[in-house]
Amino acid sequence: MKRLAALTLTLAIVISLYACAQNETDSSSGKTSTARVIRDNLQIGLNADGRAALPVTNLDFGVDGTVKKFYASAGDMVKEGDLLAELDDTDYQLEITNAQNNLDRMQVAYEDAVNQYNYSLKQNEYNVESTRRDLDKGFDTYNYEMSIEEAKKTLERRKTELDDALKAAAEPFDDYTYRNKIADAEKTYNSKLSDYGNPFDDYSYQKQIDDAEKTLASRKTELADAKNSVYDDYNDMIKVNEAQTRLERARISLDGSLTAQQSYDDARWNLDKAWNDYYRNMETANENAQTKIKSAEEAVEKAENDLRRLYNDMDRDRGKSTDSTKQSLDDAETQLGRAKTDLERAEKQYYEDAETKVKNAQSALNDAENALAKAQNDLSRARSDYYNQRSNTQNTYNLQTMNLENHKNSTSAISNAQLNIDDAENKLKEALSKLEKTKIYAPKDGKIISVTLSEGEQARASSDSMPIFNLGTGSSSNSVMTLWDVTEIYLTANITEGDIVGLYEGMPIKVTIDSIGDASFSGYIHNIDSLPTTDMSSGITTYTVTCMLDEQNSDIRDGMNALIVFIKKERDNVLLVPNKAVFIEDNTQYVNVLKDDGSYEKREVVCALSNGSLTEVALGLDEGETVAVGAIK
Repeated sequence: MKRLAALTLTLAIVISLYACAQNETDSSSGKTSTARVIRDNLQIGLNADGRAALPVTNLDFGVDGTVKKFYASAGDMVKEGDLLAELDDTDYQLEITNAQNNLDRMQVAYEDAVNQYNYSLKQNEYNVESTRRDLDKGFDTYNYEMSIEEAKKTLERRKTELDDALKAAAEPFDDYTYRNKIADAEKTYNSKLSDYGNPFDDYSYQKQIDDAEKTLASRKTELADAKNSVYDDYNDMIKVNEAQTRLERARISLDGSLTAQQSYDDARWNLDKAWNDYYRNMETANENAQTKIKSAEEAVEKAENDLRRLYNDMDRDRGKSTDSTKQSLDDAETQLGRAKTDLERAEKQYYEDAETKVKNAQSALNDAENALAKAQNDLSRARSDYYNQRSNTQNTYNLQTMNLENHKNSTSAISNAQLNIDDAENKLKEALSKLEKTKIYAPKDGKIISVTLSEGEQARASSDSMPIFNLGTGSSSNSVMTLWDVTEIYLTANITEGDIVGLYEGMPIKVTIDSIGDASFSGYIHNIDSLPTTDMSSGITTYTVTCMLDEQNSDIRDGMNALIVFIKKERDNVLLVPNKAVFIEDNTQYVNVLKDDGSYEKREVVCALSNGSLTEVALGLDEGETVAVGAIK
């Protein structure tokens, strides 16, 4: 099919659009040809003849046999993994059964040989390996040293914390703010008392109130002491540490004997008992502390009630003051009492907190010192035990190694049995492989386009049972079945060596196929062959370029002729005029623009790209204007 060879730099879409905008007459009419300035896309590319090529896969059986059943026919759509056809597999199933039976017999024979050999071998190997691990361990001081180092760091931290706590406890309580509040409250109270008129003689009440406040302060101190009482676990922890040490020694001495195991179990029981005693004593101490706290809280509550009752009695006896003056005096007295109480409470809490911090810091320091001493003792004891044991272990290892080597000398029966198993496994694998090759599965989604055999006919094994991918149905040969991947459409074109340099994989294309109308299809270059093809008669060298369309179209058939435009450049939404509308004078580009009165204006323009038929105008024209094409008549 002949193509317009001269039209190598144009696109049919732009030409057809521009033809609608052009109002051209033949030269014999004596009129000037004109065209409108339009806005469209400009594409510059290389045209080439091509041919549609459908991707197909040839499918065959991997073994000889009689076709048992086809599960798909020519024209059927199939999914990846669908079973398409199978052979009669009776003989192959029998071959697998015989191979499996033979393998079972060989495995039983092998197990008998191994069992006869392995009993004493495993025992000797276990003894050697166990002893070797004991020797290889060496004496690892890392954990001990890390424990000592950590204990030293902890001890230094505890010393610093104790020093800080002692310094803080030595600092006097700063009561400046509280004293100022009391002074202000007393001043207010005295002022209100003076305003009250004949002051109420509350001397006896005040003395009782002072005594009651002292009693309340004493009860609060007792309550704080009860709450701060801490269970002294020093003796119980010493017992726990000693039990832990005895357990560790018993664990290190374990050698498999009943005596060592009994010692370990006794040490384990003693450690559990020490912990149980610790928790039981702690629980008893906590219960006693709770009882003391409850009694102290009741005493505080009683003291508060007594103090409150005295204040109420004193207030009740103040009868001569007016309500407003009395309320002011009461409020001032309340503020004064609260200020004094706040001072007492804050000062008491300050010293209680300081004392608690000192006690806690001292306890933590004692624990840190004990922990350091224990870590150092553990290291010394472990090192001594290790070197005493190593000499005996080495002698035992030498004897066990000699016994093991003597036992390993004769293994011929096991070797022969293993060779028989290997041979039986290979035969079973071969039989399973043959069975798998009696079936054909769809390697991908697609459409069956040919089936060359019928059920009951003989199929010959293919030299390559794997699916073979090809382009074009002409490559299906005599395969049992041919599968077409309907999701993809390829096109091939032969490009000369002069044009191939400008092409690259992924380059966009436009395709038209005459046999299915004027529709244009988009796509891209899928592959460019590296090896050339040379026509011996003409000497022309070409390279096969394979393209792929972006979308599938059921109207496209294998072998259809196509025009492929390889798009090298593309400008979107630009002003276009015919090439013949532009002329050059004194190295300047011009066009003749039709005016409203029918005359023409010679106008300077700036042009950009051209595809050989249309030219992009960058400056000088507006969309919709009319220009002359060729000379003005």
